[in-house]
Amino acid sequence: WNSTIGASVSDGRTTLSRSAWKKIQMHMESTPKDHASMFAARLMNQKAVKKSKEALHRNATKATANGNKLFRNLKTVTRRLSRNRGISNGSTLRDIEEEEEENEADNHAEPNDPSGEVVREFNENYIINAGSNSMQLSLWDFGGQTVFYSMHHIFLTRSGIYVLAFSLLDFIKSRKNALSYLSFWLNSIKMHAPGAPIVLVGTFLDDIEDRNSLIDINDNLKEMANSITKEVIKNSADDLVYFPIDNKSRNGISSLKAIIEKTVSADSTVKLEVPMSWMLLLDDILSKRELVSYLQLSDIRETAERFGITSNQEVEEAIALFNNRGMIVHLDATETLRNLVIIKPQWLINRLSNLIRDDSLHKFDESEFDGVQLGEDLRKLFTTGLASLDLLEYIWDGEQVEFLLDLMERTLLLSQWKFDDESGYLIPSLLKGIYTDKVEGLRFTFDFSRGFLPYGVFQRLLCLLVGRISLEKSKNPEFHSRRPHIYKNYACLEYYQDNLVQVVEEMESKTITVYIESRPLASSCLSVIRAMLHKLNSDVMGTGLVWETKVENESDGQMISYETARESLLEPWFGGADDAAQAQGNIATTRMDLENFFEQLTI
Repeated sequence: WNSTIGASVSDGRTTLSRSAWKKIQMHMESTPKDHASMFAARLMNQKAVKKSKEALHRNATKATANGNKLFRNLKTVTRRLSRNRGISNGSTLRDIEEEEEENEADNHAEPNDPSGEVVREFNENYIINAGSNSMQLSLWDFGGQTVFYSMHHIFLTRSGIYVLAFSLLDFIKSRKNALSYLSFWLNSIKMHAPGAPIVLVGTFLDDIEDRNSLIDINDNLKEMANSITKEVIKNSADDLVYFPIDNKSRNGISSLKAIIEKTVSADSTVKLEVPMSWMLLLDDILSKRELVSYLQLSDIRETAERFGITSNQEVEEAIALFNNRGMIVHLDATETLRNLVIIKPQWLINRLSNLIRDDSLHKFDESEFDGVQLGEDLRKLFTTGLASLDLLEYIWDGEQVEFLLDLMERTLLLSQWKFDDESGYLIPSLLKGIYTDKVEGLRFTFDFSRGFLPYGVFQRLLCLLVGRISLEKSKNPEFHSRRPHIYKNYACLEYYQDNLVQVVEEMESKTITVYIESRPLASSCLSVIRAMLHKLNSDVMGTGLVWETKVENESDGQMISYETARESLLEPWFGGADDAAQAQGNIATTRMDLENFFEQLTI
């Protein structure tokens, strides 16, 4: 057994009437690039069935003739859809069919068009597949290691169904750990994919001797799940909130497949109507997966014009839909990201996972890196979380390095690092050391105990803190700042001219606390870090974070709410000019470029 590195993506097609799932191979005649043909086949098949039923009331001979004509029409329509000639945005199957009937000669066009306009020939398997209600699923198998959690926001979307698997044996052995693991995933899905259905699946069913254990597990899961989300799909047949299965005996697998198909079929977005031209564009994009992993946006716009999509806005709407359905990945936060469309999501996953990985499970060959004088860089990466540009270029094979750096910086997976004449990148999710010394100073706290403090919030806050200092150093050669001391749960940074700020994460209490040295900078520091937390919440966490800000009352050391402190003008956090500083914590930060965001933060 090999653990998943990051995530593994595969496509499958299922026939709902039989729950027969098949993995789609790129060499198969009916591949993921045949959406338009499959759609045409389904509509024509439905029409054929309807006409056949009508013909039964007249005579069987006419029914046969109608069926043959429909099959010829279907072949013609599919060939027509495959051509790169004008199909208007609003074209329907009937529009195309009527045009073909007006030009019967075109019905017998040669399949091997010398101009190359016919991109594929109709396959009669489409008729067979279209005879039943089928669907195509894109399966994403996410790695379960903690280090991969920081990438969830890139790939988790509400346009999917989430199957959360756990071992029944492990649950019985360590209930607390199992519930903690499942609670994290339920909260993460709720945050990044609100409203998406969730199916809980317990494995190793045949190894459970005492069936009462299944009831005990259900009671625990039910209580935990109900406290987090209402989106867990019930196992009505067994009166459980989860589906017990066994992969060896296949016990319970059919029921699991059936509930997934039923849930997907009930999703109204699956039945979303789109122009046929969009489906042709999607087919053309996916057909290139065998050769490339990504396309330039300009190339897709050029292709779209061939299918009658001339508006850039419509192209972007189509791409946004394909992205939401997990068929491609397209981010538009910056110009560099916007210009590249990832048509093979596995490529992006592999690139990110080549860097963000659990090196205790997925090791690099250090001798290979020693051979290219990058051995020290590699070891430094997994001990300090610092990566040199040379190392990143080697790990990514020099391919789309600017894009990947822009993506990771924008999603706060890394930040620039410019300290002590050392330039590189900080990747906080790779930090390992735990800081245990006592921390003192005037403090304020972000308390997430009413909700969920996911893995990655602290790491992204570090990216913003370090990124702000590094940007200032690159713009102002006179700006000097001491090298930060950073651990997995702690950071000590020079906030401003010999004034240190210490940031501590306590996962057990679900808090992030900031300790400051300089009383005059208390209000400024509070406002800046509040603004940073709001930005990462809007840009990365889908505004799903819920927290309460508390500040220390110097007179008695007690923590009081931000609102109460502001109302009473509690010093040194509020009062006079400090009110203007606090307004920074409420600035509109959504989708704001990082450099512009940092410039809005004043000290």
